[in-house]
Amino acid sequence: MNETSVREKEAINRKRILIVGGLFAIWAVVIAGRLVNLQVLQHEKYCRKAISQQERTMVIPAARGSILDRNGKLLAVCRKADTVYIAPADVTNVYHTARALSDILGLERQSVIKTCRRNRAAIFVKRMVPADVADRIRSLNLAGVGLKPENDRYYPQGQLACHVLGFTDLVNKGNYGVEQEFNKIIAGNDGSWFFHRDALGRSYGPAERPATAGSDLVLTIDEVIQYHTERALETAMEESNAASGSVVVMDIWSGDILAMASRPGFDPNNYGSYELDRMSNLAVTRIYEPGSTFKLITMAAALEAGLDLERKIDCGHGRLKVGGRWIHDHRPFGDLTPAEIIAHSSNVGAMKIGMTAGSERLHRMITSFGFGQQTGIRLPGEEKGLVKPLESWSGRTCATISFGQEVSVTPLQLCRAVAAIAADGVLRVPRLVMRVQDREGEEIRRFKPQTANRAVSERTAAVLREMMAGVVEIGTGGRAASDHYQTAGKTGTAQMIVDGKYSDSRFVASFAGFAPYHRPRIAVVVVLSDVRRPNYQGGQVAAPVFREVVDAALRRLAVPSSLDEVLLAEYSRPQSRERTERAEAG
Repeated sequence: MNETSVREKEAINRKRILIVGGLFAIWAVVIAGRLVNLQVLQHEKYCRKAISQQERTMVIPAARGSILDRNGKLLAVCRKADTVYIAPADVTNVYHTARALSDILGLERQSVIKTCRRNRAAIFVKRMVPADVADRIRSLNLAGVGLKPENDRYYPQGQLACHVLGFTDLVNKGNYGVEQEFNKIIAGNDGSWFFHRDALGRSYGPAERPATAGSDLVLTIDEVIQYHTERALETAMEESNAASGSVVVMDIWSGDILAMASRPGFDPNNYGSYELDRMSNLAVTRIYEPGSTFKLITMAAALEAGLDLERKIDCGHGRLKVGGRWIHDHRPFGDLTPAEIIAHSSNVGAMKIGMTAGSERLHRMITSFGFGQQTGIRLPGEEKGLVKPLESWSGRTCATISFGQEVSVTPLQLCRAVAAIAADGVLRVPRLVMRVQDREGEEIRRFKPQTANRAVSERTAAVLREMMAGVVEIGTGGRAASDHYQTAGKTGTAQMIVDGKYSDSRFVASFAGFAPYHRPRIAVVVVLSDVRRPNYQGGQVAAPVFREVVDAALRRLAVPSSLDEVLLAEYSRPQSRERTERAEAG
């Protein structure tokens, strides 16, 4: 072989070596890149995938804090319960296990068989089983079947205060009411159970990260007053055939909500059996035209403007034309004083008083009493109501608002307005929660009573109280009179708006008042919606509910009877101020 051939062969070998070396280098780079991708760039992804194959996590819901009334009575509490689970890899006899569980838990046998064959570390079969069922399963000692302790939310009073409380779902989350509003405080912090599987798919564990229980909530609600309020409302709805209703009972000096009832109701222990619209708290979420109860606000505006209380006002024999529309009274009236207009609930008289006060002053008074604004109560879904801006008022708005049309309010808004009149003109922020405490009862946080603003002067408030007493004594509110306490209030009967028009057959009947008259303690508002003729007026169907609630509430609060209150009347105003100062101090 000549020298040239040798050199050519060596060159070919070098090329081959270079090619092989290059391919090896490329392979090494690809492998290195793949390793970098797997171990660096996608490290977390594959770690999570490995964990998901080897580990199953189950949440341990924390025990929710209890909810108590103002006297420590339990309204909501957590009970121990068990959830049944299956670890498929540990099941030794699929058919025996499926037959036993399906018989005890009422499940389809084929569905349990499929569960036993799934490639999972652990699977929930049925949550929150009763204690006797859990004991039966435990006694069978089935391989691969376990019981996980959990907490079951229980409402010992059933429907009592259901709209105030709300309920919790299967993942321990609060829905509606204070369960939702204070969920972070009540819920606590969930824990975890960790189930692991070895290379053969066998389960071992579980390991546990304990849950932290939530804090307790103490409400201003009084369980006894709430009970009597709900019973009175239910009876009235049955007798009047009302479609819905609500009642609010408020301590006028602190703003505490002593009772808040809405119907139709629901049982939070079995919330899944009810339509969602039954769970809405109508006292704060439903707005309505207040009708004649709103004449108190009209009168307040006129009194602040210097209305002559001795002046006789021509009520036009029960009708007046405003803006091309005839407004009628429930019966014809001639000349009436302002007090008589309130007592006999004359629409015509109220319109004339409102127009005398003027649109600007009336609008200012409406907002001063908190209408068109949220009250500040800690409940989800509270409506602001509807108060049109002054620049949007039409030529007849001042007249129609004067007797409660073209304005919408909530029962709670009206109740705190009446409470302000009873409490010398001071408007308060409604308080529903008194304090948060730990499981041992030690206070963590206190919610102090708050004053919103002064709605009217003390003199105007005193005149309005006297007028409201006249409504019960000589006017439309006679059925609100109690044998035990002197009451004061205002009736309301408003036409419902149906298909954009005022209905002549469907009404909202209401009564708003306070008691006792000489030493006011509570304000109560009753609203019954969609009542029909012949018994549809506030004085007929709502006033008796007011009387019954007042009697029950004041007895519960150990308030002296009317005879005693008259004897103590001369001391009422100074003591009222002391009560206010004491309430605001917490």
